[in-house]
Formats: sequence, structure tokens, C-alpha cells
Amino acid sequence: MNTEARHFFDEHGYYLARGVFTRQEIHRLEVEFDRIVAQITSGTAPYAGPNAGEDHGIISTTNVQKYSSLWLTHGLLHPPFLDMAENFIGPDIVLQRSSLYEKRKSQAEGPFHMHQDWLYGPVRHDTMVSGMIHVRRATADMGALRIYPGTHKTRLADAWASDAGADFHAQFPLEDATIVEAEAGDVLFFHYCLVHGSMSNQTDAPRKVVHARMFSGEDYSENEQSSFEYLVLRGWHAHANVRITA
Repeated sequence: MNTEARHFFDEHGYYLARGVFTRQEIHRLEVEFDRIVAQITSGTAPYAGPNAGEDHGIISTTNVQKYSSLWLTHGLLHPPFLDMAENFIGPDIVLQRSSLYEKRKSQAEGPFHMHQDWLYGPVRHDTMVSGMIHVRRATADMGALRIYPGTHKTRLADAWASDAGADFHAQFPLEDATIVEAEAGDVLFFHYCLVHGSMSNQTDAPRKVVHARMFSGEDYSENEQSSFEYLVLRGWHAHANVRITA
């Protein structure tokens, strides 16, 4: 147990773990990342992924482990990645889903207004944590994640990323948030109640990240009809109200 990381996470709702993947390891994953993006953009619906859109430069898809064995075995199952995640989740780690995002240059505002993630797949005991794997460096100009530290301790009303959360966005403006810059191979772990969002990429270099949304095997989904296909990354899953792939 990394007690320093755990204490920081408990207080602030996030922890930036440096160098979880070596330069060589993240380069191999970036090659696979680029292959997936090339496949998406060559298809008939290149902007069909979550939050994707040509106007704000987002290419996305979900569950990269279905498209790349390397991302499963050397990304999501990478021992240093799971060792760090265990500090915040515990020894039994279940993947809700992974999401790939490539953010290209755009002048659009946003594209991710401030929000909380619990609205998009709540679990009963709020053990859900995202591990944001930085495939390439992320700076403020590139649209790095922006957060409001300490906002993770409760579920907030109307914390939607969409226009439905207009009053929430006024309370938590993007421009006043803390910017978390990171290098390739770093992983930003953050609680799914942490208020977060990001602006557009203002540079010619794409920002590349993969989110892994994970929760404890002692927790369970609030929605028994959930469409998520859960994957056990470490340990076991104690509850039977979700579909599990071991």
C-alpha cells in the first residue's frame, strides 16, 4: 500500500501517478492506439463514439480491450497499473469499461463541460475510480483534464456534462479549475464524483488518453439492467447482479 498516494487521493479525490508505463511500454501501446484510431476514421461513422465530433476534434471508442490484445495484456492488466489502482479501490478490481479519446486541434469551446461521472453508471458504495492512461503528454494548451479538488466526497445534483447541467457548469466553470498536466506513461486516478472536464486542444499535437473505469469487487451496480460488460482485472467479483467476464 502506497499510503502517501492513498492519503492524497482521500483528501483531494485524485492522484497523478508518474511513470506507471515506461517509455518503451507506452510507445508500444501508442502504436496500437493509432491503429485503432485509423480503423475508426476509415469507417463509415468516424464520429460515432462517445462525445466524438468533428467540430471539437474528438475521435473515440469504448472497450479497447476488445480490439487489441496488447491493450488488454500490457495496458489494463499491466501490473504496475493495477498495483497503483489497488491503493484506491482495493484488491478486487472490476473494469466497468475503457474509453479511448484522441483530441485533435479545434477552436470549439469545451468539449467536456465540468461534470461528475457517477451519473453515467453509479455503483452502490461509490468505489468507482478512473485510471486515465496518458498515451502522449497532455498540457493545458492540449486540453489536459481540469478538476476541482475535494469535490469527490458527495454526489452533486445535475452534474451532467451536457446542456442539462447548465446551472452546474455556472457553479464550476472550466476556466477556474485546476489543470493536471501529465507526460506519456503517467496515469491520473480520480474518483468518479470528482468534478472534472476539459477544454479543446489548441495545438497541432493530438492528446491521446485511455480511461479505465474500475470499481471494487465488493461493490455492485445500482442498475441491474446495465448494458456494461464487466471484466475482472484483479481478484474476484462478489455480486451476481452484473454480467462478468473473467
